[in-house]
Amino acid sequence: MLKSYNENVEISGDQQYGYVINWLCRHLWLFTIIMFFISFAIRLSLSFWTGPVVTQLAFPDEIRFLHIARSLAENGQILVRGIQSTYQKILYPLIISPAFLLSDNQITQVNIIRVINCLLVSSTLFPVHLLASKLTKNRIIILLMLIITITLPDFKYSAGIFSEVLFLPLVIWIFYIAFCAIAEQRRHKKMMLYSLFGFVTYMAYLTKEIAAAFLIVMSLLLMY
Repeated sequence: MLKSYNENVEISGDQQYGYVINWLCRHLWLFTIIMFFISFAIRLSLSFWTGPVVTQLAFPDEIRFLHIARSLAENGQILVRGIQSTYQKILYPLIISPAFLLSDNQITQVNIIRVINCLLVSSTLFPVHLLASKLTKNRIIILLMLIITITLPDFKYSAGIFSEVLFLPLVIWIFYIAFCAIAEQRRHKKMMLYSLFGFVTYMAYLTKEIAAAFLIVMSLLLMY
C-alpha cells in the first residue's frame, strides 16, 4: 500500500524507488505500450546506425526474402532471381512486400523493411504480457518478464532481413493460446481456442518449418 506523505517530509531514495515500482505494477499495460514504442525507437535507431543493409546481405535467406517480397509486390508470384520457386515460407516476405510498392529506391526499400521489422519484434511484448498474466498474479514478476523480453539479444534480428522477427511474436501467441485452450472448461470456447491455435501455428509454419512441432506436441498432449 502506498503511504501518504506530508508536503514538508522529504522522500528518501528507497521510498522513491518503491513508489516507481508500485506505480509500474499498477499500470502494467501502460508500461507495456510505452516499452513497445521505446523498443521500436531504439531498434530502429540502431538499425540505421549500422549503415545500409544492402551492403551487408551475407545470408542466403536475406537475399531470397528480398527477391520473393519484390516478386510478390510486383506480380504476385514467388520468384527468386526471376525463376519460379516452390519456397513455401512466404508469410514474412508477404509482410515486407509493401516496401517495394512504396519506393523504387533499394536503400529506401530496405529502410522500410527495417521499420516493419522493429514493429514486429517489439510487438512480442503484448503476448508476453498476456501469457505472464495467466501464469502469475505477481505483478513484479510480470514486470520483470517484460523487461527481460525486450532486452533479449535475439531481437537484434530487426536490423536484418530475417523471418525471426515475425516468428518470435507468433511463437509467444501460440503458447498463450495453447495455455488458454488447455485451461478453458467450456467446450465451445475450448474448440474455438484450439481452432485459433491451429490457425496461428499455420501462420508460424508459413514463417519457419519448425512451427510444425507445435502441432505435434499439442496432438500428443491431447492424446495423453
